[in-house]
Amino acid sequence: MKPKTMILMVLAITCGLGASYMTSRLLAERTTPEEEKVEILVATKNLSVGQRLTKPEELFEKKQVTRDLEPPDAIKDFEQLKGKIMKQSRNRGDHVTVANLRGNEGLDIPEGHFAMGLRVNLEGSASGFASLPQSRVNIIQTVRAQEADASYAHVLLENVLVLAADLKYNPDGELAAQAQVVTFALTMDEVLKVNLAKETGILTLALRKLDDKSTADKKMVRNIELRGPNLGKDTAKVVETPTQTVKPTIVDPTPKQQTDDGPKFTKSYYDIVSGKESGPREVTRVFYNLFEDGTIEVTGTQVIAQTNAPVPNKGSGAREF
Repeated sequence: MKPKTMILMVLAITCGLGASYMTSRLLAERTTPEEEKVEILVATKNLSVGQRLTKPEELFEKKQVTRDLEPPDAIKDFEQLKGKIMKQSRNRGDHVTVANLRGNEGLDIPEGHFAMGLRVNLEGSASGFASLPQSRVNIIQTVRAQEADASYAHVLLENVLVLAADLKYNPDGELAAQAQVVTFALTMDEVLKVNLAKETGILTLALRKLDDKSTADKKMVRNIELRGPNLGKDTAKVVETPTQTVKPTIVDPTPKQQTDDGPKFTKSYYDIVSGKESGPREVTRVFYNLFEDGTIEVTGTQVIAQTNAPVPNKGSGAREF
């Protein structure tokens, strides 16, 4: 081969290699750099509300996503999940955030108190508002006695802290059902009172206003107070005591103070006339004690008159029911 030909071939090869290098360099500069990726944790199976994440490595796996597609607040470390409780359900492949979880610290029970659950319904829990955690409520007991006048309702406990409730959420984290059991913070004395009260009467919750520290002025109402000695004062017809009467032993209504240290009260009575003007009628005298706080205690009843004749007008003050 002639030297001139060899020189030309070497020049051609050199130029080709140079062009190839420059082309690859130009293409490399034009290539978009690879997007940055991060790892987040996603569920490997469906997770339900209330599920405790004892071994999160068995329930989650790491998944790479680009930085611009990274979900806000997505958890990336298994340690952040360990021991937590699911507050909202998640499906397989979903990421999880702090908002989906509840802490593993359990109930924050005040010093000297115990957690006690009480079954409630919508009517007895202020339509569910009195079952919200951190609410403050009064617990009311209503007792039905064999004699209607002996029935009563009273404030069993005041300003009780609601620790938790078995609220149920749907997969979207929205409230699906109101609580059926509410957990309270109670002292041991209060625990015993509630245990006895729920066996002897009906318990309901009265929701208190936020930061309300007041106490009830009156803590008990008896059934007789709903009727009262003046029931029907505006509408009942005033009739007179019959002429055919059996003379009763009259209790002196003059206020009498007790000699001991017990509550002070006044003894009195009122008459109930049963029957019609033209038919048989009966007068029953009800004796009661009226305490200083307005509480009325019935001490006895006595039939003081019976008649088949119309009652003459003598202004006794008895009232017809």
